[in-house]
Amino acid sequence: MLDKLSDSLKGAVKAAANQLVGLASPTTSDGQTGQGLTYGFLLLGGTLSVDASVGNGHTGQVAANVNGQFFGPQLNHLPFDAGLNDPLIGQILTISADISVGSLSPSPPPPPRLTISLWQMFGGRQRFLETFNVDGSFDANNICRLSTPILLK
Repeated sequence: MLDKLSDSLKGAVKAAANQLVGLASPTTSDGQTGQGLTYGFLLLGGTLSVDASVGNGHTGQVAANVNGQFFGPQLNHLPFDAGLNDPLIGQILTISADISVGSLSPSPPPPPRLTISLWQMFGGRQRFLETFNVDGSFDANNICRLSTPILLK
């Protein structure tokens, strides 16, 4: 019985340790689709900065929504300060982009791409930069609509 209790305790400690590692991890994703994205370790007293850009030579309108605030839309590039980290913890930051084949797009056009960078500012210094790409696919009209939710934790 003592061995079973010991194994059970070891399992619980291991699960808790894995959860702590997950909570302290930087941005993670389930893949290139942009689903399941998280940006970890928002620290109190800082601010969150975001930069979203359309890539691969395409053109698009980029907009964002977090904690009831809307940013954009802007053509091809949307940089913004999302505000203090404190009220953002646990919120969803959603970056949206309507991308079309641009005049600079190679032929055949590569997949539409949205590049998102997140970082925190403390005392005028940038910390914890994370950048990732979200790829999509064009429909029959050469339009791609991406909506990328990111859990802020």
